[in-house]
Amino acid sequence: MKAGQPIPSGAVITLVDYRDGKLFRYVVMGKRTGWGADYPPAKRTGEWEFQAFNADKRVNNNENLDRCFSRHKGQAQQDFVYTLDRMKSAP
Repeated sequence: MKAGQPIPSGAVITLVDYRDGKLFRYVVMGKRTGWGADYPPAKRTGEWEFQAFNADKRVNNNENLDRCFSRHKGQAQQDFVYTLDRMKSAP
């Protein structure tokens, strides 16, 4: 990424969500070659998939993952990642 290359297949980005000082959940996005092909173009976020986990690391089946897709859809120029510039400049 620092050399201007796209985020590679196999990348995983994890948001650790704390609320009121306590671990609330994890939200994970992962990129794999071919992922996203089953989604309609209006939903697709490149080759990224999303999953949410409770604080105990069990899959949160109640999470509306469509929110993740819709929010990240607008970041197409940044490989669908909000923090791409910060990742590129990390030591």
